[in-house]
Order: sequence, then C-alpha cells, then structure tokens
Amino acid sequence: MRNIYTLFILAYYTIIRVIALFNTKAKLFVLGRKNVWAQLANFKPNGTETYWFHCASLGEFEQARPIIEALKLKNKLTQVVVTFFSPSGYEVRKNYPLADVVCYLPMDTLHNATQFITAIQPTKVFFIKYEFWFNYIHILHTRNIPTYYVCALFRPNQYFFKWYGKWFANQLKHITNYFTQNTQTAELLTTIGIAQHTVVGDTRYDRVQSIAAQAQPIAIVNQFAQGKKLLVIGSSWSVDEAMWLHIYKNNAELQHNYKLIFAPHNVTTANVDALLELFSNYKVSKYSSYNAGIESNVLIIDNVGMLSSLYSMAHIAYIGGGFGKAVHNTLEAAVYGIPVVFGPKHAKFYEIQELLATHSAVSVTTANELELTVLKLITDVNYYTQLCINAKTFVSQRTGATQAILHSTN
Repeated sequence: MRNIYTLFILAYYTIIRVIALFNTKAKLFVLGRKNVWAQLANFKPNGTETYWFHCASLGEFEQARPIIEALKLKNKLTQVVVTFFSPSGYEVRKNYPLADVVCYLPMDTLHNATQFITAIQPTKVFFIKYEFWFNYIHILHTRNIPTYYVCALFRPNQYFFKWYGKWFANQLKHITNYFTQNTQTAELLTTIGIAQHTVVGDTRYDRVQSIAAQAQPIAIVNQFAQGKKLLVIGSSWSVDEAMWLHIYKNNAELQHNYKLIFAPHNVTTANVDALLELFSNYKVSKYSSYNAGIESNVLIIDNVGMLSSLYSMAHIAYIGGGFGKAVHNTLEAAVYGIPVVFGPKHAKFYEIQELLATHSAVSVTTANELELTVLKLITDVNYYTQLCINAKTFVSQRTGATQAILHSTN
C-alpha cells in the first residue's frame, strides 16, 4: 500500500509541474521546492533541541506560532524548523525571525523524508491540524522521534474511518500524541484504536489573546473617529462592500453615530480605488493620505498588518468572505469583546460553529438580514451588550492550549 501511496504522490507532483507552466501559485509551489536542499545545507544543529513544525498554510502557522514563541522564550538557543505545503503560507512567513529555517516540505517520498529528517535531526515534531504525510510519519516512527499533531480535528466522513482507509488509519497509530480541539475528535480516534490523545483546544485562542494584549490605538484612526463609534469591515470583498454601501446609504442612524472603516482582503491599488469610488458620495478617505483637516465618514485602509488594532478600536466588526468562498478570521475580532457579524459560508470552521452555538457572534444569510442585524446592534443596547459579554467570555474560556501542549511534551 505504501508503494501505491507514493505513486499517487509522484503523480500529483507531476500534475502540479504541468499546471505550473501557466499558473503562478503552482509555479511557486514547484520552484520553491527546488531550493529546499540548498536552504538545509546552511542549517547546522547546534546541540540544543530542534523542533520541527509543519503547517499546510498561513492559518495553520498561526496555530503553531504560540508554541514556537513559548519554546523560544524558554530557551532562545532552541532551534526551530518551519515547513509549509502551500505558497500562501511560505511566501508570507519565509522570513519569520524565530525560525532557523523556513522552507517548503519536500515531496513525500521515502527518499526525501529520510534526507530531510537526517538534515534537520529534529528532537520533536509537530504537525499542525491535518497535514498527513505518511512517508515522513513512517521515517519519524522508525527513528523513534516524538511526533505530535496539534489542534487536531477529524470528521466522521474522512477516509481514516472507512473500511478502505484501514492502512491510513494504522499509520496514524505511529503518532506519539494527538492534541485535539474537541472531544468529538478524540472519540473518533478511539474508534480506530488510537488512545493517545488529549483534548486541549485550539492554540489560536492563545495567539489572539496575546495579540490583543499588545494592541495599541492608531493615532490616525482616533483622529478619523472624532468621537463617533467605529464599524470595522475587515477582510472585505466587493460583494461585502456593495452591501455596506446600501446599508450606510439607507440608514440615517448609522450615518449620524458611526464611521466606517474598510480593510480589504486584497489590498491592491485597483481594489482601494474601487472602494474610494464606491463611497465617493460619503466623504471617503484613504489611510495613507488621510488629512485630519478634512472631515471623513469612511476610511479605506490601504496597507496590511493593522487589522487586529482596528478591531480593538471597533464598536462592531463585520468579517468579510462569508458571501464568497469562506469567512476570514473571526477570533481576532471576537477577542476584543465586540459583536462579530459575518456571512453564511463558514461550515468548515469549528470555532465559528462554537461562536454561533454560544451566541457569541451573528451569521447572516442575505443582505437584508445583515441590515436588520446592524440596525438591532445600533439600537438595542441589551442585545449589543450581551453579544459583547458572550464574545469576550467565549475567547477567555478557551485559552491555555499552548501551555497544556508544552507541559505534556516536556
């Protein structure tokens, strides 16, 4: 079965190489892996512990980050290797300062796995959430290297829990421990004979709590607010922006008491210019050219890296993407104890299902429902206050996964 699996991996990479001829992301995927061995040639184990963290992409890296930071805080000489599967993770975090090496994960063959693990000589290995590379797992197991899954989530419909997935399920038994996000995942693992699991939750709660503790008010945003409440539309797409134009245009209460801040998901000149044009009748300004002497009701953020600080200053947050492919990060807003609203595309996000189940956020399915929700938030003090309390409590009750993992793996 391992040979069949490896043939599938080889076929997959062959297809990616063909796609790379006309697709930028696939090209990065292929070219980046050509540099891995050169990168590793410059890495020398220093005699301290070396921890390897593998992440599919950027979201998984955010789950690894609290653990990395805690390890480095404990011993700054500890070496950290971070690998990514996707260019969207590697390209953003390739210069992450706490890692000694950041690179792509070489194709999952026995040869590559052996060569890679020999090169970095990891003391412990952390796979984040759901990246399953069975040749790497096999080599780690044969070398008795402790290997963990962090923020693990499994679903009943995955092949591990089907009759045809028995070989893959058996490979999972080689893992030292699974730190799961919930009891359902732990129970699923038990059904296939895996008892080494611990329910600790999601390290992202620790991450957003840490960021919130360091958030600072933004001077320009304070000048822009001029005493009015701020409604932050984060990670917005054009469909979100069009809905908000309609809501703002038709609501005198909103115009009188609130100012809008848009932080587009894709901060390009074209997207920023389109937003400026969309709200041209409502005294709109761009962050980079903001003039405090000119009154503005709408502010467009034309940079990246400010979103968490913006949420810290918000009265209400709307998270974009839910009327497109999927909602973006909700926790970085909820941590501030403010109402968080988003569209309907969120089924794959466990934390959002929990937010909704505890009445700590609001999901809307139509533009009209969004408008009604906003009106209720700005007019019903009790409704607004309860959402704030629920959101703050929701995050604070779920922190601690990082320390639980570190305690268990020491």
